[in-house]
Amino acid sequence: MIRAYVFDLGGVLARFDEAPLYPLFRPDIDHAAWWRFVLHHPAFRGFELGTVTTEAMAEVAVRELCHTGVSPAEFLVALARWPTAVQPGAVAVLRRARARGVPVVLLSNTNPLHWGLLGVHFRQELDHAYVSYETGALKPEAEAFAVVERGLAVEPAGLCFFDDNPHNIAAAAARGWQAHRVNGPADIAVVLAAQGA
Repeated sequence: MIRAYVFDLGGVLARFDEAPLYPLFRPDIDHAAWWRFVLHHPAFRGFELGTVTTEAMAEVAVRELCHTGVSPAEFLVALARWPTAVQPGAVAVLRRARARGVPVVLLSNTNPLHWGLLGVHFRQELDHAYVSYETGALKPEAEAFAVVERGLAVEPAGLCFFDDNPHNIAAAAARGWQAHRVNGPADIAVVLAAQGA
């Protein structure tokens, strides 16, 4: 029995495109280098864990990634353009899940900048948002999932989870969640239909 629906943000409910950042980067900073910074650099991880301020992260990013003369403010303008749009149908699938009469929540590795921009589209559709900069835990670490279990007081088997990242899906499934790898609302709708929602 499904006791709650849990949704990722980027790649599931919202579209992200880092292209606006690339003109700021030095020639040696390619897609792989950018993602190493995002996933592994203490400054960006701290930004998404709520332990490093937006301004402090931007100063590090400019120093380590960008052309001479790029300011932290310019970097943040480009970073704010990384989330490009709400996925078509995103709000509809949240409402469809809510019609099942169970909590609908967000579980996202995100930061105050991006959630500040995107949250306005989703907050009224969610019972709770477990965002990493507030919880202090990043997927696929076990604590990120445990925060949701404790917050909802729901056993893992009762949680139906949608994410586009295979590492997050594997971690959730290992805990006993009903984990579905999806690439947007159309994929979510297929799962909901199979569940009779």
